[in-house]
Amino acid sequence: MSHSIRVFISYSHADLAVGERLVEVLEEDGVTVLWSKKLAVGSGFDEQLKVFIEHAHVFMPVITESSS
Repeated sequence: MSHSIRVFISYSHADLAVGERLVEVLEEDGVTVLWSKKLAVGSGFDEQLKVFIEHAHVFMPVITESSS
């Protein structure tokens, strides 16, 4: 993992465009974003999410109508 601030974002897949834009903005500021697009295919989804959350400095839920 990088030495920059690590943010785990949680969003509804119905809000993928919002999630992608948020990642773009955060990465422009040098933030390392941990999100579903960085999960390794073929590995345990739940276990990977736990590791991402454990290693994040910030947990950022994206709250929208779709996520409710």
